[in-house]
Amino acid sequence: MNEIISFKEEIFFRLKSPWKQSAFNGVFAIVVILAGFGVFFPFMIKNNFNIPDISISLGTYFIASIVSSSLDLGLSIKTINKASYIIYTILALVITLILFSLAITIRPNFWKLSIAVFGFVLSFMIWIIANSDKEIFDDLKYTKKLERSIKTTSEIDDMLNELKNENE
Repeated sequence: MNEIISFKEEIFFRLKSPWKQSAFNGVFAIVVILAGFGVFFPFMIKNNFNIPDISISLGTYFIASIVSSSLDLGLSIKTINKASYIIYTILALVITLILFSLAITIRPNFWKLSIAVFGFVLSFMIWIIANSDKEIFDDLKYTKKLERSIKTTSEIDDMLNELKNENE
């Protein structure tokens, strides 16, 4: 991804490319399962699935997820279209606050839940964009990084042993 590409192309690339990595798929599945569990667990315990409370729970999740993913994107050195990311990060945060407010206050309950679910899905999309280039989710890159780290550690150990032998 060293060539110059538009912001739109970069977004589509980031939404599409990570699915080739099994580690990313596994982590995403865990995130979805734990997010769903975290949102619905209180209601399962109480056996009280009322829409206003579910909307608030979904809203709490998506606002936390979007804020952290947006910050991650804004601070990433791997993004190509940095100015666009900054602008759209601010826009995403404003939209998130509006969605959260609507998910709590709007009536009827159908729209309240619809807005909360939209924010929930949007949070996953932004999470995918923010995490699409993480080395830890790419088996090959992560393995190479571990090998470099082991080599560096081994070289440091060798230097320390040499210093120790010189001082004896």
